[in-house]
Amino acid sequence: MQDVNLLGPYLVCRAALPALLRAGKSTIVNVASAGGIKPPAHMSAYAASKAGLIALTTGLALELAPTVRANSICPGIIKTPMTDALWSNDTDGGADAVRRAVGLGRKGTPMEVAYLALFLTSDESSFITGAVHTIDGGPVQAHS
Repeated sequence: MQDVNLLGPYLVCRAALPALLRAGKSTIVNVASAGGIKPPAHMSAYAASKAGLIALTTGLALELAPTVRANSICPGIIKTPMTDALWSNDTDGGADAVRRAVGLGRKGTPMEVAYLALFLTSDESSFITGAVHTIDGGPVQAHS
């Protein structure tokens, strides 16, 4: 898990760094996880690997500015085969669990994550670096 979630992105960044520095005005966008910010129960190794990726990205932003910007994206529950499988035994496919866990009451889509990555690589985000961007549907409002 550490190799895939942390070492892999590190090696890609290291390999791409000479070209990014030559190009100037470059960006790095690493996809971490909301679990790297607020670790879910029974997923400590996963959470640690994603927290490490967030720290790596923030460190790169400090070290590479102003030539290269670096930001993290931290998705929450996104509709993918992996998250569909988490609730495959539920009669409602996990819809009730998602409604309890996500303020907007639904899973995000891969395209919503892609649009955030696209924004972070565009000139419109030229004053954003070292930031951790959650894309998780928001917090659930506490009921009194």
